[in-house]
Amino acid sequence: MDLITLTVAILSLFFILLIIRKILASTPNWHSPQMNGKVCIVTGCSSGIGKETAIRLSELGATLVLANRNPRASRELADQLGPNVTPITLDLSDLRSVEAFVKSFGEKFDKCDVLCSNAGVMSFGAPLPPTAQGFEAAYGVIFLGHFYLTKLMMPFLTKVKGRVICVGSYTSRTNDTSVLDPTFHLHNTGRYNAMKSYSCSKLAEVIFIKELARRCGGDGVRAYVADPGVFRSSISRSNKLMDWAHKQLFMLPSPHDGAQTSLYCCLAPTEELVQG
Repeated sequence: MDLITLTVAILSLFFILLIIRKILASTPNWHSPQMNGKVCIVTGCSSGIGKETAIRLSELGATLVLANRNPRASRELADQLGPNVTPITLDLSDLRSVEAFVKSFGEKFDKCDVLCSNAGVMSFGAPLPPTAQGFEAAYGVIFLGHFYLTKLMMPFLTKVKGRVICVGSYTSRTNDTSVLDPTFHLHNTGRYNAMKSYSCSKLAEVIFIKELARRCGGDGVRAYVADPGVFRSSISRSNKLMDWAHKQLFMLPSPHDGAQTSLYCCLAPTEELVQG
């Protein structure tokens, strides 16, 4: 194959991939209901699909609670979105912060229509510092923090038969049963495996949501897992090279596109959704 033929082939493939990406990123045609009077919480919404989810819910009229560990980022987003947005600091790596968040929420609101558990962390290098209670960071934030938050929020959710949406991941398709042991990271005598910690955390969250859906039954709180697929995000920000690559790969959908799955679970009629 000569150089000209190779160049044409590469350019053709490039444009074909661009067209495919455009198709995949097309705006969904499902109806977005107005959310006036609905109280919605989104965790980890200072960037990525969490931020895009929060923005869209606000546009639809929801009373929005921004649950971030960075109060400055929350305040800036709240100022951008308007008066129906309340920032409340939430650090999922500290269960005491979860308790403080729920206490503060209860002083301002008496119900929760949507709890979108979006926040997550991942390390592509050395292990992240453990949580305040000593758990591995990804497991502590993605699963334990959201589990405890949901548990404490149940009175507010039950009151209006609200929805719990967990942002899932294809990595949860692991058969690693160490997810059942919250101290699994302490027994790892080999090299730290970031993907294992992340996938186990996501699997634990899926198991929790399925059990929550089973226990709540058809008439109570609804629980869903929303897998956005792979998209451009800052979850790999602990590693500068991976973070740069993750954001620059043009073929990956944008955070706006990735947020559509979560938004569908937040907004679609109950009869269109399957729990768990």
